This record gives sequence, C-alpha cells and structure tokens, in this order.
Amino acid sequence: MVRPLAHSALWILPSLLIGGVAHAEDTEQKTATVQTSQKTPAQKMYGLPKNPIVGGAVDTDLSKPLSLERAVKIGLALQNSIAIAKTQADGSRARLNQSLSAYLPQVKPSIQYNSNLQPGGVINFGGNLIKSGSSSETFSSGINATYNIWDTGQRDASIGSSRHSLYSAEYGVANQRQTVIFSVTQAYYNLTRARALVKVQADSVTRAKTNLDLISETAKQGTAAKSDTLQAEADYANAQVSLLSAQSDYNVAQATLKNTMGIVTAETLNIPEDTLGSPDMKGDSRSIEDYIKVAYSTRYDLKEQQEVVRSQDFQLKSAKISSGLTVNANVTEGYQLDPNSGQNRTFTVTFSYPLFDGGNTKAAVD
Repeated sequence: MVRPLAHSALWILPSLLIGGVAHAEDTEQKTATVQTSQKTPAQKMYGLPKNPIVGGAVDTDLSKPLSLERAVKIGLALQNSIAIAKTQADGSRARLNQSLSAYLPQVKPSIQYNSNLQPGGVINFGGNLIKSGSSSETFSSGINATYNIWDTGQRDASIGSSRHSLYSAEYGVANQRQTVIFSVTQAYYNLTRARALVKVQADSVTRAKTNLDLISETAKQGTAAKSDTLQAEADYANAQVSLLSAQSDYNVAQATLKNTMGIVTAETLNIPEDTLGSPDMKGDSRSIEDYIKVAYSTRYDLKEQQEVVRSQDFQLKSAKISSGLTVNANVTEGYQLDPNSGQNRTFTVTFSYPLFDGGNTKAAVD
C-alpha cells in the first residue's frame, strides 16, 4: 500500500523547506556543484540553473539506489522552474534598488565638444570681395549634482510597489520549491506503484499461461472440451496486453519522475524495493477547517498573491497622484571647468495638472 503524501515527503523532508523567504533578508547560499549525464539546451548555453541549494552538494549518480529524499534534493537543485523564479526575484531586487536611487543625488560629469561650419560664398561689395560663411569650435566640461527635493510622493509609491513586488517574487521562489517537492514526491510514488503493477500483470500472464497449458493438455486427453481452450487463449492474450500496458505506464512514470527532477537522461532510475512503509492507520483529530486555516497562514502561493495586491495598491497611489496637482522641486549644483571655470546652481519648482490628456490619467487610476 502507498503511504499518503502527507505522511511521507512533508515529514521526511522538513529541512528542505527551511530558508524559504524573508522580507528584508536575502542570504546568499553556496551553490553545489551538480553533474548530470546530459544537459538541456538551456543548460548547455547558460550553465546549470542557479538554484538556492539547501543541505550542501547533491549526489546525482543515478546508478545508485534513488531514495525519495535524494530525488527531491536533485529536483530542488536542477529544476529550471526554481531558477526562473529566482531570476525574477533578482530582477525585482534590482528594480527596488532602481527606485531607491531616486532619493539620492544624481552626479554626472560631462565633456562636450561642438564643431559648427556654415557654408557661404564671395560677395562683391563696393569693389571689395567679402567672403561669407563661418566656422566655430567650442569645448566645455563640468560636473553637476541634481537632487529631487519633492515629487508629491511619487518616489514613495514607486518604492512601495517595488518592495512588495520583491516580496512577492521571493515568495514565488519558495512556492516553486514546494511545488517541486510535491511533484517529485507524487511522481516517485506513481513510479513505485507502476512498478508493482508490472509485477502483478507479469504474474497474471504466468497464471494465464499455466491455465492455458493445463486446459490444452486436458483437451488433448479428451477430458475437457476443445472450446474451453478458446477462453483460456483469450485470457492469456488479454493478460499479455495488460502487461504491455503496465510496462508502458512504468516507462511513462520513469520519464515523469526524471522531468520533475529536472534531469535529461536515458538511464533507468534505480528505485529501492523497500521505499514504502506501512500507512499510518491512526485517525486525524483535526477538522478540514483547521487545515484550511493552516493553508491560509502558511501557503507561499497565497502570500505571493497578497504581496502582488499590496504592490498594486502602491501603483494605484501613484496613478492617483499623477491624476491631480503635482509639485516637483529640483536643485542642481555644478561646477564648470572649461571654458570658464566657476560654480553654477539651479533651483526649479514645477506645478502641473493634467487639464486634458484624452483620459490617460483616469484610465491609469481605473
């Protein structure tokens, strides 16, 4: 009998869920060196997926007996969906840093060279030949620092949206890891079941063949009707078809487990015979409502979507600011080096209101 998933992967793999996500903390984890017999086209071009590794290096030698725990660790190390989620989190982190930069002065040194040539000709003026046209060259250099003093709260809204987008992306990484754990566990048990069904169908073929041989022999001796052999032959043929179907299901289960683990190989997985224990027959005292409460408080996919909503709240705040009267105050402090050295300063205050924009700002709020 197959042990329920709730009493298998979620209990034997608690350490694999540690180090999920923290809002303000992003601990860099050591990447384990993982070797696979084959690589996907993406892995050949970009290398192995840079997944957050938990528990050290992973043994991917598929010739060894593959336990459920090691299968899950391989999936966590090689499954590209986790790497994709991680790169999305990295991108969100970069966008947050981009938003935070709006609170810092923007310092830009500059060097400018300009050459100007105007065409002309020769004009006879009072007997004097005058050449028209001109050419000029200018060169300037300096350094300026610009700081935004006030922008009606647009920076705060942008930073808030970026921060919660990062939280959502980090929860997305944890959710992908949980999804891989579940998928690998489910595929692992499906493979053990398919293997057991192959053995059952093989026994059925043996039994049907023995029955066919017995009836055929008795029919030769005249103690059984020849028509009885027809049913025995049909039973034997049906058993062979069922065995072929079970073997096909087993091969598909092998491929499914490899796919969920993120490996590309034609090597047959070596699943130990004693991987399954007896199911826990003790009843569960908790109700479905208790499980629903736990799910709402702990599921990473829900937390991910909650952070998406919070990020969109800040986007709505930004859209509302843009739809009303906005004030921008900027100060620029600079120093010109050439052609005339000296200090320069500019202070600018801008008031604006979208009196008519074709409904653009209203649509943004909607």
